[in-house]
Formats: sequence, C-alpha cells, structure tokens
Amino acid sequence: MATIKNPTKKKKPTKKANPYLSSETLGDLIAERAARDVEFAVAYRRADARRALANAIRVARQKRSITQAALARAVGTRQPNIARLEAGRGEPGLAQLSRIATALHLVLDIRFIAPTRATAR
Repeated sequence: MATIKNPTKKKKPTKKANPYLSSETLGDLIAERAARDVEFAVAYRRADARRALANAIRVARQKRSITQAALARAVGTRQPNIARLEAGRGEPGLAQLSRIATALHLVLDIRFIAPTRATAR
C-alpha cells in the first residue's frame, strides 16, 4: 500500500546557527559579554538585582491578594509608583522598602553576600 503525502503539510524550517554568535542560549551570551566587558557585567548585575527586587515585591503583594493601589495607600505613595517598582524601573530607598515590607507584613532582610562564580566577573 502506497503512502499518500499531504501536499499542504509544510516542512519545519531548519534552525541555522548564527555565525556571529558562539553562544547557544541568552545566558551564555550574557556570560560571554560580561567576561569581555566589565562595565556590562556591573550594569547587568545591577539590572538583575533590580528585576529580582521587583519580582519579590510583586509576588509578596499577590500572595496576600493586595492590589497595587492598596499597597500604595499603605506605603504612603501612589499606585503608579508601585507599578513602576514592580516593573523594575524604580530604585526604592531603604525607607520605602521598609514601608513596603511593613505593609506586606514582612521583615526586610538586607544582606551582603559573596558573588557566585558566574556573577563575580
């Protein structure tokens, strides 16, 4: 019995490697760039810390089913400021972080830790 091929079935395009990139993943690309460029490494670590803080605030607020507006009122600011923080576009001071922690019934814990091998560059 002969197999009938579906003429409308499209072939999957083959993934070609980018000849300009030696990395396979975004993480590899970032690590390579950080190894070559100290300013990039510092800027990336700072942005990564800001994203981690933004995510921690958002997750804590959502776990407690608190809206951005309610958190803003408890902190003494406006909702767009909380949205900006949660988007990683703000750099809150220690006093504001303390008020956010208090409003979320959390303890603010700030530490200095040694960088991991990947982030030490």
